[in-house]
Amino acid sequence: MGLKVVNFNQIKEIKFQNKSLYITNLQSYKNVVYALSTSEELYKIDSKNTITKVSVFEKHLKERFTKFKIQEIQFLFLHLTE
Repeated sequence: MGLKVVNFNQIKEIKFQNKSLYITNLQSYKNVVYALSTSEELYKIDSKNTITKVSVFEKHLKERFTKFKIQEIQFLFLHLTE
């Protein structure tokens, strides 16, 4: 079982396109959780547990990454670290 949501009534797996997600790093910003998968894909999960793949980095990244950090100044910055 991959990524799970726990509430008072149940524990259930949430999936992206009917596939399990295995997460190595979670960060939150406002009402959104950002999740880095074991396959180095970045996802965002909203308050309704809807998962969206974040693809903005695919054009800009030339190296693989395994960690990220969210920093708020005036905009949302994702610092990718190795």
